[in-house]
Amino acid sequence: MPAADKLLGNGPYPDSFKQKVDVFLSSEFAILKTKSPLSFISGKHVHDSFEFIIPSNSMDNHRLEGKDYYIPANRLFPINSGQFHGPGKPMYNISLLGVNIARDIINEAVYQFLGEAKYTLNMRVIMLIITS
Repeated sequence: MPAADKLLGNGPYPDSFKQKVDVFLSSEFAILKTKSPLSFISGKHVHDSFEFIIPSNSMDNHRLEGKDYYIPANRLFPINSGQFHGPGKPMYNISLLGVNIARDIINEAVYQFLGEAKYTLNMRVIMLIITS
């Protein structure tokens, strides 16, 4: 599935991913919602989309570009297109909502509003806003 690979990357994803996650997919958007909790092995992946994770329970070791982040429950965690990320160590009983938006869609929206051709989410600014 080329649209899924472009938006979601190649994993690693849990073996039970297809049974435990509802996936709504188009060529520009992917929405993932767990039906039941997942366990993740450590590993990283990258994709050509901006990703926004909202876990229902805290995620204590999400690695982004080599740095570990704690993601509180019900808080938005943004990931830039092209950034390597994934569990820094195994995580268990994780429920989440994930939204992936194609890089071209975000870049076009930013261009329309700001006149800039490319956009990168500023993690420090966003994490300060989210945790305030």
